[in-house]
Amino acid sequence: MNWRWIEVIGMIGTLLFVAFAVAGLITLRLTALHAVPMWGKVLLAVGIVAVFLSPFLLRDSHVGNGTGYVVVTYTAYFLFVVVFLFFSFMLMRDVGWIGLKAIFRGMPSPFDAGAVLKANIGLGLVVLAIAAWSLYAGMRVPAVRRVVLESDKITVPVTVAALPDIHVHRALSRDKVRGMVAAVNALKPDIIALPGDIWDDRADVIQDFVAILGQLRAPMGVYATDGNHEIYTGRGAAEKLFHAAGIVYLMNEGRRVADRIVVAGVPDVQGARIGRAPNPEKALALADPEDLTILLAHTPKTFDMVGNSADLQVSGHTHGGQIFPFHVLAKLGNTYLAGVYRHGKRVLYVSRGAGQWGPQMRFLSPSEITLITIQPTK
Repeated sequence: MNWRWIEVIGMIGTLLFVAFAVAGLITLRLTALHAVPMWGKVLLAVGIVAVFLSPFLLRDSHVGNGTGYVVVTYTAYFLFVVVFLFFSFMLMRDVGWIGLKAIFRGMPSPFDAGAVLKANIGLGLVVLAIAAWSLYAGMRVPAVRRVVLESDKITVPVTVAALPDIHVHRALSRDKVRGMVAAVNALKPDIIALPGDIWDDRADVIQDFVAILGQLRAPMGVYATDGNHEIYTGRGAAEKLFHAAGIVYLMNEGRRVADRIVVAGVPDVQGARIGRAPNPEKALALADPEDLTILLAHTPKTFDMVGNSADLQVSGHTHGGQIFPFHVLAKLGNTYLAGVYRHGKRVLYVSRGAGQWGPQMRFLSPSEITLITIQPTK
């Protein structure tokens, strides 16, 4: 059995475990203190599991496209997020409630039916409001986040527009992607960086996005490299899509874009499983010590790889957590979550991403178009 099937089986097992755990807790807290018949509890639990799993089944389906598919997909993901937030906040509420009750004896009990009913209704209203805001935040064109760095290797400022994690798929809004492209071009950056997870669906259903991304313009070039989702969808497909859009596709290689500036790119760390491991040293081989080196690497942890001497690494992948409280898991799994990190003179910038995986929703982690300005050291 190859790594892909092992990973798929592991993901399915994890997803089922989480779905049943979420359904179990919500059902328990909604029904245990009330006179709900067993068939009602089972029906509620099955419904929650179905809501939790449905968007993943839709997302990987080989059928469906057009407006109807988009509406169904967005609705399924919206309900998924509502269930996830309700579960997360309910768990945090109940843990805090039990703790406070131990301190303040006069508080209503977390096992009092009336108090729990009121708390659940209030929580439900809050979650719906948060989910509605999250959908708006995820569907709008990202705001520009400006970052200023310094380097003693240049004499004039250099600007890099970073646009990772667009996650182009058949249900994504074309107008949103056009808005991203227009916003980036309006910044007039010297370099445009697309460090992975740009394509995230079968090539035959996302061809119309090629012309949109092909409108990106920068005098020193538009560069991209693999994210884990390009690897999942197949290198051949991703490479053809990038080339068709006129985007330079960097696979453990670099390009000299100015007298003292080199842009390089490495595949995502997932590529190691299929013989395409990231090799920063190889990617940066053409650079001289006095060159300013910019490395595109989808996964932030590439920053700590042996042989990575890049002055600036631009990454994505984490989405900054995308939807709280996923922030905790994203931080634990990637070391670096979002923003600027330094190691000596080397700098890592982790973008929260221009798009989203799964739900087109954001909560406490806004998407971004990043403009990095590298100024000469004063």
